[in-house]
Amino acid sequence: MDIDSCRKKTNHKIMLPAAVNFGLPPEVIQNIASFIEKDHNLMNFMLSCWGVYHSTIYPQSGVWRHRFTQFFDLPPGKSGKELQVSYMKRKLIQRYFLSRNVTLQAILSNCTRSPKSRNLLQQAGTFFSLGKSKDEVEILKMMQNLTLESFESPNGSCLKSKNIDFLESICESTNLLNCVLQHSPKFKISPLLAVMQLVLFHKTLTLPAKSSNHHSFNASQKVAYQDPVKVPIFRGRKKNKVNLDWALHISNFFSYHIKSTAESTLWPYFNELQDWEKPKAWDKKLEDATSILGKNWLGSYTYLDGPEDISAFRDTSAFNEDCDHQFIDNINEASDGPFQASLEKAPVKFTTLSFTFPDTFVKSFPDAFDAHINPQPHESLDKKYAAKRFTATGKDGENTFLCDGYIHGLPPQENIPGWQRISFVKYYMEDLIREEIALEDDTLDNSSASMTVASGFAWAYEGVVLPSKKIILGRWWRCESEDNEFDDGQYLGPCIFWQIEDEPK
Repeated sequence: MDIDSCRKKTNHKIMLPAAVNFGLPPEVIQNIASFIEKDHNLMNFMLSCWGVYHSTIYPQSGVWRHRFTQFFDLPPGKSGKELQVSYMKRKLIQRYFLSRNVTLQAILSNCTRSPKSRNLLQQAGTFFSLGKSKDEVEILKMMQNLTLESFESPNGSCLKSKNIDFLESICESTNLLNCVLQHSPKFKISPLLAVMQLVLFHKTLTLPAKSSNHHSFNASQKVAYQDPVKVPIFRGRKKNKVNLDWALHISNFFSYHIKSTAESTLWPYFNELQDWEKPKAWDKKLEDATSILGKNWLGSYTYLDGPEDISAFRDTSAFNEDCDHQFIDNINEASDGPFQASLEKAPVKFTTLSFTFPDTFVKSFPDAFDAHINPQPHESLDKKYAAKRFTATGKDGENTFLCDGYIHGLPPQENIPGWQRISFVKYYMEDLIREEIALEDDTLDNSSASMTVASGFAWAYEGVVLPSKKIILGRWWRCESEDNEFDDGQYLGPCIFWQIEDEPK
């Protein structure tokens, strides 16, 4: 059964009785309708006669507006009829394709216990594939509209989005976030499916580990260390199109490290984070412009043992199970090698970042940074995407570092706004040669001192800020020289950062 047949099933032409004069004004009929909980009961009430129908459906009626706002954010300028059509369509999709009266998590947790549960698993939650079937397209367009209308209100804005709750319920009831990269690369997925998987990536990281599946990790690992010339983060003549394939691979790569209980790399440490320290959804309407980021962030980056491993790794097939050498992802400079060590022996501290977006700066970048943090790759981008400069401080374990960088907006991807490009250079305090100002105590100020950085002791970062403005997926590389030319053995790797909330008091 597809969506069209379901719609036809609910759209039978019914001959209504003539209007019955109950002596009730429309306002009273609408008030009665507002107390009817079930959708099908409301429809039966509406179809009881023409008088009731017109009282509940005419443009000034508040019946469907009231019902719509119980489940969704209310976009301004919509008539009662438009809201009814939108409401019924969304509820139809939810009823026939998303809920199945059972959540995917419940099925997965019990799928090995009975044949009945395994059969349910085949029926429910396995909806998404390539995002190209008629039903998938219909649901993805609905999700796109829910995203665009999130936090909308006739009053301008709202504090909490019901649309996000509905979107996250789709993540919990289907395989939307579990079908990432499940197909061979020769099968191209719908760009809108890729965009929605990235928009809702925060949910991937916070769903229970037992309800997460990971596909093609070997391929994602290879993309993570691939030559940036071959696999750029941004494409197009103006470098304003996000490489969705790359972004999905990096999200899959870190999702595996964070959610895989078997590997136990980042999972034990991420699992110990408090709720306010974990990734969250966007908290206001998505903006189509350059936007500053929240202040405090956590993150991680990975690296291979050395530049020679980069070249060797690129020469192997992503699916070569017979490779003699095993390439292990080392995570964060602060640890002694891979995170296979016990918690007691090597407690992990995620990399921290604290952004500042000052209005003015005393001086420009150190010259050595210029080639590595191109503020805006193409000058003809719209003015609303103009670059903003920032500074940042952070820690890798006990090592304090500084950052200088730029952020600028990107055009909507698949009509979803809010994407941004970020680039910065990270350098450590002990690597600085301060010529004019000595910093006192623990004060960090990388905008008021003349400074240079020794070659090979700075790291450049480039990444895409997802529409929520709360997650960054990126790539780091060592600044070997004052140009930005990548050689085959360039030492680099992937990185991820997410914004954290203020600690509750």
